[in-house]
Amino acid sequence: MAAYFLDQQPPLEAQLIDLADEIAYLTADMEDGLEAGMLQPQELRRHVRIFDQSLSAAEREFPAAPEQLQANEGLKRMLNTLVGDLIQATTAAVRDVDSLEEVRRSPQRLVVFSPEMEELRREAKQHLYASLYSREELQRDLQEAGMVIRNLFGHWVKNPSQLPSAAQPQLAGEGVPRVVADYIAGMTDHYILTQYAEWQKRR
Repeated sequence: MAAYFLDQQPPLEAQLIDLADEIAYLTADMEDGLEAGMLQPQELRRHVRIFDQSLSAAEREFPAAPEQLQANEGLKRMLNTLVGDLIQATTAAVRDVDSLEEVRRSPQRLVVFSPEMEELRREAKQHLYASLYSREELQRDLQEAGMVIRNLFGHWVKNPSQLPSAAQPQLAGEGVPRVVADYIAGMTDHYILTQYAEWQKRR
């Protein structure tokens, strides 16, 4: 485990991936919530300032556009605002950093949002937890997804010979549970559901 340098900061690439994923998930979840009717633009803007700012800009530029198109444009602008702030704040944070060692030994992460943008990001995330992620229908989906993963994980741990041939050489070195976990993590939603359906047929 020491090889992972858990007492040090991740490389800049890993830090960047973390926040790029955060931006992608935040905006995509809002888009999905709006399309599913679980979120409403006017309600969202009352609780999420960065969306309100972005939607207001879209409304000013495209006043005759339908509300849905304005909301989509607002989400695009919100994403661009987060990305732009991330670039600017990170550029400032790494200006005097010259080596990976300095990145690793930094007291805090160097790929960051500005304090003001981080506050807006947290506000948006908290609203999604309160109004979207906690919804009963999503919780049911989450429980079903957990059941699928648990069943397939248990099956392949007990029957590692049924893993793809490409995974077989890794079993001895990394251990069956780790290989199975990595295999499942690389699956798309469609593929894992196909595998689950096939597993149910064989039971």
